[in-house]
Amino acid sequence: MSVKNISFKSYCWNIGTTSYRTKEFNTNIEKQLDIVEKFWNLQKNKNELWNEKIQTAYYKYIQNNKFVRGSANRPAKDAREKTSGLVDIGLLTSDRRLTPAGLKLLQISRDKNFAKDNELKIANDSYIYLKQLLKMSVKTDIYIVRPFVLLIYFIAKLGCLSKNEYTYILPLCINKEITDRALVKIKDIRDNKCSVDDFILDTLLSMDNYKEALKLLISNRVTEKLVKVIGMNRKSHNYDKPYYMLYKSLFTLCFDNGKNQLLNVYKSIDGLRGKTKSFWNDYMFYSNSISIKTLKNNPEKALKRTRLLTLKTEKNFKKEFFNLLHLFKAKATLSDYLDLNRRYFRLTDTILFQDNTVRMDIIPEYFFKENIDNIYKLAFTKDKNIQEDCSLSEISPYLIFDDKKILRNINKSLKTRYSNINDFMERVDDERLNRFKSLIEKKFTNDMLIKLLEMFESRKQDVEINNYVTDNADIPTIFEYVVGII
Repeated sequence: MSVKNISFKSYCWNIGTTSYRTKEFNTNIEKQLDIVEKFWNLQKNKNELWNEKIQTAYYKYIQNNKFVRGSANRPAKDAREKTSGLVDIGLLTSDRRLTPAGLKLLQISRDKNFAKDNELKIANDSYIYLKQLLKMSVKTDIYIVRPFVLLIYFIAKLGCLSKNEYTYILPLCINKEITDRALVKIKDIRDNKCSVDDFILDTLLSMDNYKEALKLLISNRVTEKLVKVIGMNRKSHNYDKPYYMLYKSLFTLCFDNGKNQLLNVYKSIDGLRGKTKSFWNDYMFYSNSISIKTLKNNPEKALKRTRLLTLKTEKNFKKEFFNLLHLFKAKATLSDYLDLNRRYFRLTDTILFQDNTVRMDIIPEYFFKENIDNIYKLAFTKDKNIQEDCSLSEISPYLIFDDKKILRNINKSLKTRYSNINDFMERVDDERLNRFKSLIEKKFTNDMLIKLLEMFESRKQDVEINNYVTDNADIPTIFEYVVGII
């Protein structure tokens, strides 16, 4: 059997790179801008190009400045990855020189000018990030999309996004057609007419390469080579080799009443990588910690009666296996991007992530909501001024702050009678303080504070401390936070 290759095509957007996850993200960005400028100001570097040699030199420079820990096996690659996100948001040029926007942010940082003296009443560095994120676009194969514009559009139209909607639906919106459909489907999901998984699958299966791969699977005898081809792994087909064993064990379990195959199914799933393993385990078994003894002696206590195992024809089995294969791979990818995208959006200080929902803070919400349909027209365009330090109105003529109109809409919506925006901002500050107090009360009980202090003392559970408190600060900084709470 001759099986032709089927190319992977991008089905979602993401900001930055998953290989660059750092604590204190905004501080880290501003510190690196300072380092980049000083690096290029060295006499020996002034006229150099951004090639492998200078990239290696830059890595050694940030190493000497204690910006990175340890040593990279490929320092030039690491230097590119450490700076690529700053290129994406227009703070550095492609050859890693500071842009006008980058210079403006660096000046704010050096002057410690973090006052909230702009119209949106957010810190001045956040204001720069906001403008850059509004301009920033990413390319997914043939499509251009501005992620932040999409985010505020969805929130303006829907009030908020759930964590699942934000994680699994928003990044799939790579063009207007999918975005318009997503807006309708989210409402259907909330009315229990369909599911997030339905939307993911519908989106994937509408793409030509997925249609071709499914057709190939259905019309051919299943071999390891075929499974690797229809897996369309973006890195290497060999990464999908374990799915062949999974297919075989599931097929035997389904059609040959092979209960003795259950252990093979379990082992096949255990051989998968990353989060896909968890998704398959959740789908097939009642628990991720099923014992071998239970699998052998009491399979009915371990195995769920999933749709896959009720199918009567090989064709339908192949279809369902294909759907699950790509659904779980897509969900694993999208969940990997969850935190990365969130870090960039949080830079703007306009987006709130709390209680498993994503919403805008109140002043930004009413500001963007006023002209959201016109702002949305930017969503699938590229801004040639991404590197410039420009005003909001230069990004779009519909991004003009009219405090009287905003206040009028706020009063109408909240049934209040504020006469000026500053009075309302006092209420906003009070709400922020109340949110903080509520967070402290919920998250930092006396028992938890005692446990944290014990972990600080031992310094053997730093990862657990980061997971519980925040991964956006180092341990000494978190310790100061906790002491402040006490």
